[in-house]
Amino acid sequence: MPELPEVVYFKKYIDATSLHQQLSDVEIENDTILSGITPAGLQKHLKECQFQSTSTHGKYLFIRTDNGCELMMHFGMTGEPVYYKKPDEKPGYPRVTFHFANGYHLAFNCMRMLGEVGIVESRESFIREKDLGPDAYSEAFDLTTFRELLSDKRGMIKSALMDQSFIAGIGNECSDEILYQAGIHPKTTIAGLSDSNIKLIYEKMQEVIEEKIDSNMEHRKLPDSYILSHREEGSECPKCGGTIEKIKVSGRNGYYCPKCQQN
Repeated sequence: MPELPEVVYFKKYIDATSLHQQLSDVEIENDTILSGITPAGLQKHLKECQFQSTSTHGKYLFIRTDNGCELMMHFGMTGEPVYYKKPDEKPGYPRVTFHFANGYHLAFNCMRMLGEVGIVESRESFIREKDLGPDAYSEAFDLTTFRELLSDKRGMIKSALMDQSFIAGIGNECSDEILYQAGIHPKTTIAGLSDSNIKLIYEKMQEVIEEKIDSNMEHRKLPDSYILSHREEGSECPKCGGTIEKIKVSGRNGYYCPKCQQN
C-alpha cells in the first residue's frame, strides 16, 4: 500500500508533470472510486480549470485548482498517478483520467479499486473529519510532539505507529523498517520504551521516510541494511545473518529479526 513516502513521491511526480495546464475533460471509467461525489459533480468542479499546487497529509494527496477546489486522492493498495500522451501509454486501470488541452493525460490508475478520488471542502476540515494525527513528515512533527503523543498512548509500538489517528502516514512496511533500524521488537509496549528508545524511533522514522522517498518506490535502491528488501519469512537478516520471521500485530503481518529486535 502506498504510505507517506510513496504519496510524497506521487506529489513530486504530479508537480513535475501536471500543474498549470488547462483541463479539457474529466473521464470517469469507474465511479465506485469516487468518494462523496458523483461523476457529474466531479466534472462540474473541475471544468476547464488548472491544477495549481499539491500538498500531502499522511497517505492523502491534495491538488488545489485555480477555481479554489481541493481534489483529494487516496491510493489504496495499488493506486498511482500516471501521466501520458500516446494511447499506447495509457495504463491498465485508469479509473479517473484528467485530460489536458495540450493532449496529455493524468490517470488515477488503481488495479484493486481500493483508492478514492473526491472533492473536499478544505484540506484542514478533511483532516479533522478523518481524525488524522499529525503528518509524520511535517516540520511540526518534532521529537517533543512524538514524546507528548506517546505519553497518552497505550499498547504495542508497532500498532501505535500504524494508527493513522495517532500519526498519519506510517503503514505496515514503514513501521517494520523503523523498528528494525531502531532494534526494537514490534510487540514492545509503549510503557516499556525508555526515553532513548523513543528518541531513536523518532530519528529512524525520519531516516526511513527520507530513504524511501529517495528510492523512488524501488526497494532495490534502499540501503543494503534495510529489511524491506528481505521482507519475507525465512529470509536472511541483512545485519546479523539470522532469519527474518513473520509476526502478527493488530491483525497485520509484520516482519522482524528476533536476534536484532529482542523483546
